[in-house]
Amino acid sequence: MKKLILVLAVVLPVLLPVSAVSKMMLERSIAPIYKIKITGYDPRDMLYGHFLRHRFVEEDIIAQGLSKEVSDNIRSLDRRYYIPEAEARRLDRILRGRKLDMHIGVGVMPNGKVFKDQLYIEGRTMEEFLRSSNFKKSNKNNKATVRPVF
Repeated sequence: MKKLILVLAVVLPVLLPVSAVSKMMLERSIAPIYKIKITGYDPRDMLYGHFLRHRFVEEDIIAQGLSKEVSDNIRSLDRRYYIPEAEARRLDRILRGRKLDMHIGVGVMPNGKVFKDQLYIEGRTMEEFLRSSNFKKSNKNNKATVRPVF
């Protein structure tokens, strides 16, 4: 009996969080993703640190045809999108002074909760956009610079 209690005392604290995280990951993986158009607070300075500050375009939320509860949940999402540090300067230089078509993927879980998925620039994920953009990284001092590729 003592062995059973000992095994449960060791296994349960590990098993419960793992099962909760697994359930959430499964729900996120099957959740439909809606691309919602965004605009910046200040198009000259959309990046603030490693965060892209944005607003969802209200007409685009309505056009998705989602329930009022889900639409309200989208409106209440944080207005910042985290940009990985390695790409923040490069993306800042590309975005500065340009009007690009930008969306954020918003996932809707079965219980109506929402989460931000990916940033889309000109119809491509941020990673695809940066890989295929006409701008290359400079290796000097690990700083990103904008140089057109010919």
